[in-house]
Amino acid sequence: MIEITAPAKLNLSLHITGKRADGFHLLESVVAFAHFGDVLKIAPADDITLEIEGEFASALLKDVQNNLVIKAARKLQQQFGVQAGAHITLQKKLPVGSGMGGGSSDAAAALRGLAQLWNINVNASEIFDIAKELGSDVPMCYAGTPAFVRGVGEELSPISLRAPVYAVLVHPRAPLLTADVFARFSGQFDAPIEAPATFDSFAALMDFIRPLHNALEAPAIAAMPVIKTIVDALTATQNCKLARMSGSGAGCFALYENPQDAAHAADEIFAAHPTWWCVATQLEKAQ
Repeated sequence: MIEITAPAKLNLSLHITGKRADGFHLLESVVAFAHFGDVLKIAPADDITLEIEGEFASALLKDVQNNLVIKAARKLQQQFGVQAGAHITLQKKLPVGSGMGGGSSDAAAALRGLAQLWNINVNASEIFDIAKELGSDVPMCYAGTPAFVRGVGEELSPISLRAPVYAVLVHPRAPLLTADVFARFSGQFDAPIEAPATFDSFAALMDFIRPLHNALEAPAIAAMPVIKTIVDALTATQNCKLARMSGSGAGCFALYENPQDAAHAADEIFAAHPTWWCVATQLEKAQ
């Protein structure tokens, strides 16, 4: 059996720089991944099957066969002519529709885990092509390291985070559809930027991302005002260096320089808002 983590994806910034003729928006985003995420267990089997369990499983049980994990498995199997199957157990720890890349990260983890199970080169370009077919966030989740992302998510420039970064992730346990957020987007596009390849310190990272923003945060707040409440609550925690919404929401994050501050902030948030989902974690550094 292979066990693999599908980490939470955080958009530390998210700028929208234009819109293609096919309707897809062009973005620029500083993306990082947390130590915390969903967990996939993959075992040999005759057919491809998916079992979903965990705190947030119920939202996905109605349409298991169209889950992105199943689609990823079938595409990989077809691409490489694999005759074997796999039984995949997905432990859903991340809220569904949180803007933290849960479904995309699950699919990316499935591609990696199944490639190991079926003895496929995990660095094969064909796997990255499959990731691109599955959705905008899947390629960056398949890469799984901090990156500056452009285009519709497929143009990745790796970023090295040399200093540890700690985070608190919060979600109101209420769904927010990406389509609803984009429907409220004003269409004011951001000017292109360039990101350094390396951040030697926590302060250097903060200096770069603090002046940036998430272009979808305002329209998301218009659709779900509790997002502002979450960001304000995180901002008010001791030694919070930045609080922002991730992706298209409704998940939010705050960044801290040490684990004690992150743990204390998570305890404070949970005590004040026990109905919210909240976890303290650390961001992955570049491999």
